[in-house]
Amino acid sequence: MLRRLRRQMVLLNAVISGAILLAMALVAQNVTENILTKQYEQDLHRNIDALLVTMQEPGPATGIQFGVNYSIYYRNEALQRLASAAGENGEVLRRVALQAQTALTEKINQADMAELAHDQELQVQRFVSASAFRIDMAGGPPVGILQERVLFILPNLLLSDGNEHYRASTILTLGKPIQQITVLQNRADELASIRGLRWLFFGCVLGGLALIGCASLFLSARSIRPVERSLRQQRDFVAAASHELRTPVAAVRANAEVLADADLGEFTPYLDAIAQESERMSRLVSDLIDLARADAGELQVREEAVDCAEVAGRTLALLTPLAARQGIELASALEPAPCKADPDRLCQVLVALLDNAIRYSPKAGQVRIVTEKDGPHAWVRVSDDGPGIPDNRKEQVFERFFRMDVARATDGGCGLGLSIARQLVERMGGTLTLADRPGGGCVFTVKLR
Repeated sequence: MLRRLRRQMVLLNAVISGAILLAMALVAQNVTENILTKQYEQDLHRNIDALLVTMQEPGPATGIQFGVNYSIYYRNEALQRLASAAGENGEVLRRVALQAQTALTEKINQADMAELAHDQELQVQRFVSASAFRIDMAGGPPVGILQERVLFILPNLLLSDGNEHYRASTILTLGKPIQQITVLQNRADELASIRGLRWLFFGCVLGGLALIGCASLFLSARSIRPVERSLRQQRDFVAAASHELRTPVAAVRANAEVLADADLGEFTPYLDAIAQESERMSRLVSDLIDLARADAGELQVREEAVDCAEVAGRTLALLTPLAARQGIELASALEPAPCKADPDRLCQVLVALLDNAIRYSPKAGQVRIVTEKDGPHAWVRVSDDGPGIPDNRKEQVFERFFRMDVARATDGGCGLGLSIARQLVERMGGTLTLADRPGGGCVFTVKLR
């Protein structure tokens, strides 16, 4: 039980702490990636702004310098020029630039000029050009006006061609001739940095989870240690007391059996009471010994081929006198149900279930036991006509020393039988469950392999 509690504590702590750690890592990763992406976007914007300023008054020997990861594509109706510092494949860059032009052209064609002027993604500028490519960036009156043209800038496009990924800022001037300038930023370094960040955060999360798990194991062990010591002392006391009580109880029973043959006259009822109480004490001591063995992990259970119907029939024969004294009818429907179990322990389980059913059934009631085989499992069901058990207390009946406060109980018990029965069934690889019986009462179901 404590091992299960410790595992649950470690798992719960790991889940909660891991969820918090993962959420913090995801937020930190998202913020870091956004900052990194903004830096690359700002770098691209600085390059396109510098290009526009340089091209205001281009001279015959004007040169443009750009970073290693940048390429510039210029196109009009009669001319295409591509400059790349990285020596990249020109056809790939032309295809990516064409994607940028297509994206900008589609956006322009989808709306009129009034709508485009308020588009959040576009920068729309009017400029006056002479025979040279001239842009009035300051907004003042230009010199040598020949015609007014409109400049469209789509500053941030994410494009790809195969395994190549680019960020593009493209400029398109409408009129004759149509001119396009596209600055391409190779995103290889950016994506590599993002992948490195993700692996870094992933490693930090795994490392944090490992540290949290180790800390949880250490702390749970320290917190449960006093409880383990207390339970161990309690278990040792129960085991020692049970063994010490076994001998005097057996002596009382033996002497009561000897006196049963004597003519005690008016003292006979007292002898009967001694015999009944000693028998009950003997069962209690036996249950306490089984409980101590189960807590110590020493409850021995054999596994052999056995027929549940045969064991159920033997159990009915044992409890028929008890049922007759209580005025309870025992009914059965025993079909062959072979399984893998310990026949003695299975008999002990059925005795506990039938004894419980007899104890809580009303006078002239019926207790029924059914065995059957269904696929790979064997089933044993014990039902009664008792008052039933509320849903919120169905699991409590399997707890140690739990007693239902029911006035119809005809005999006192110690509240250990069902707890030991469930432990025995689980040791045999099965399950013991409780459900309501149609019409009133309870049904205990044993499922075995």
